[in-house]
Amino acid sequence: MQLGHGIALLTPPRSASGPVLVNLTPPQISFSSSQPRGYAGDTATATPGTWAGAPTAYAYQWRINGSPIPGATSSSYAIPSGIPATQALTCRVTATSATGSTFSDSSPRPLHRTLYYKSEISSDWFGGDWFLESEGITESTDPATHDRVVINQLLNEGQPEGLLLDHVLIENAEVWLTGITCRQLVVQGGTACGMITVTGHALFENSAIMAGELSAPTATFHANSTLQGVAFITDHVTFSDSSGQNGNLTGNATFGIECSNNGSTEGSLTFQFGSYNHGSIIGYAAFYGSVSNSQPINGDAQFNDDSINYGSITGNLELQGNAQNYGDIAGTASVYHPSTFPMGGSAAHIYYYGYVFGCTNSSATNYDPSANTDDGTCYYEPPPGDPPGLFNAITIAGNYGSEGSPGLDLSWEYSSNASGFYITLYDAAVTEMTTLDVGYAFEVTSAFLGVLSPQTPYHLKVTAYNAYGSTDWYNGIAPYLIEG
Repeated sequence: MQLGHGIALLTPPRSASGPVLVNLTPPQISFSSSQPRGYAGDTATATPGTWAGAPTAYAYQWRINGSPIPGATSSSYAIPSGIPATQALTCRVTATSATGSTFSDSSPRPLHRTLYYKSEISSDWFGGDWFLESEGITESTDPATHDRVVINQLLNEGQPEGLLLDHVLIENAEVWLTGITCRQLVVQGGTACGMITVTGHALFENSAIMAGELSAPTATFHANSTLQGVAFITDHVTFSDSSGQNGNLTGNATFGIECSNNGSTEGSLTFQFGSYNHGSIIGYAAFYGSVSNSQPINGDAQFNDDSINYGSITGNLELQGNAQNYGDIAGTASVYHPSTFPMGGSAAHIYYYGYVFGCTNSSATNYDPSANTDDGTCYYEPPPGDPPGLFNAITIAGNYGSEGSPGLDLSWEYSSNASGFYITLYDAAVTEMTTLDVGYAFEVTSAFLGVLSPQTPYHLKVTAYNAYGSTDWYNGIAPYLIEG
């Protein structure tokens, strides 16, 4: 019994019982290239759709223009070469259960041959034929029905203008493409010139060159490929495996292994894995992994890991990891430990984060285990020693002293191991009045205490000292009355 819309019910024997198989959504076809059309070399894959009635198995039959393809009975189908242009590919899925079998056909998907430009393209492009070469066959056809174009020869007579294509592949050719719009552009070892608009992704690899003007959401330059022209990237472009930018780039970019920016770039840039910058930058730049910059950056910048900046920056700078700056910063520099801002660089303001300053030498007397940045304050005391030895009482002579004013002439013996002496003067209540440091013991063993009041009792004490302590003379504090 035919149900219509590509669905049929094969009536089971009367003895069978159970729910009837019903297809709820038809099978779906997708291509390995993720494109809406299939090309030679793609793999088509079918899903069975959804079913009611508890199917236990599915069978597949691929068809071209409604005719079964011999041997194409699995859920996937490798599209061979030599398919005529503009064919419809479908897959019939037959579901089986205890009650019988039912099939449903997918919606048709277009197939297109991979086509090659010949070098003998008519110079009168819009008025003449488009000559194509595929598998040794030359044919004239309408370009609107063919969406994948492979170019493998030098185009030196005219150029394809105003085309709307799905996939363009350039293989080892120097090609002028003016007014081309395509969903995908792949340049393998060739040079693309002219003005190209890509609505999806543009890929340049195997020493490919973009020498014209490229507009695309995303792009990749890989394996020694180079941007030498102008590129407007609305999302992001990646340079990898020794590729470089020598032209004018507008858009966000990442420079990977041994990649370089030598041109003018405006956008947000990331340099990593040993890449380098020798070009001008307008926007934001971040450097990771031992990258050195010596060029001016018109914007903000961040240096991480072991990266070093020698160029001027008109905005703010952030240093992370072990990064260093020797350039002039017009804005604020934020330095995060253990990054450094050595002499030679300047900034309007410098702020340090994560730094604890102090003595970091564990052998120093004032070692600070919490410090992570040495501030030059470490000092080192000599090994422990003995305080000065005891010495005899001082000699006190005269009421007016040798200088003719009320006072006392004092003298004392040298105390072993002393480096100096203090003389302390007390009043009658033995309250300290003053202390006189009389210098090194090797040079001074006498002193005069003047400007004392007559008829006044005083008490005196001499103390020997060195780096390890001090010792009073053995008589302690001695009283003395100045007569007047």
